[in-house]
Amino acid sequence: MYFLSTSLKETETIAIKISKNIEVGDNICLTGEMGVGKTTLLSSLLQHRGFQNISSPTFTLAHYYENDNERIVHYDLYRLENQEIFGLEDDLLDPHTTVFIEWSEKLAFRDFNKKSISITKEQEQRIIHFLE
Repeated sequence: MYFLSTSLKETETIAIKISKNIEVGDNICLTGEMGVGKTTLLSSLLQHRGFQNISSPTFTLAHYYENDNERIVHYDLYRLENQEIFGLEDDLLDPHTTVFIEWSEKLAFRDFNKKSISITKEQEQRIIHFLE
């Protein structure tokens, strides 16, 4: 499915729709150019799921969030150089952990069950594709 967004409010609404299609234990790859809105969309999506204070883990590689219903790991691989991430494969296989990976195209391995969100920008609108 795909969506068009021209505002933060529309992106928040889209995030809620996408969130309804993500289950605990899913692995979601987010792709798109720098500054296109991956973290903004993810922040809205996670807020809808009950998490607060979402930020990009660009400098720390991963942020972990937990509540009574699920555990979230948010990876940002933008600065990844050696393609080795301690713990990532365990997180991807954990049925109780939902994993979001920005810049997943930098992974050396890509053979894992995943859903994907891609965002592109054309003029003043974002085109958001969600593939299950």
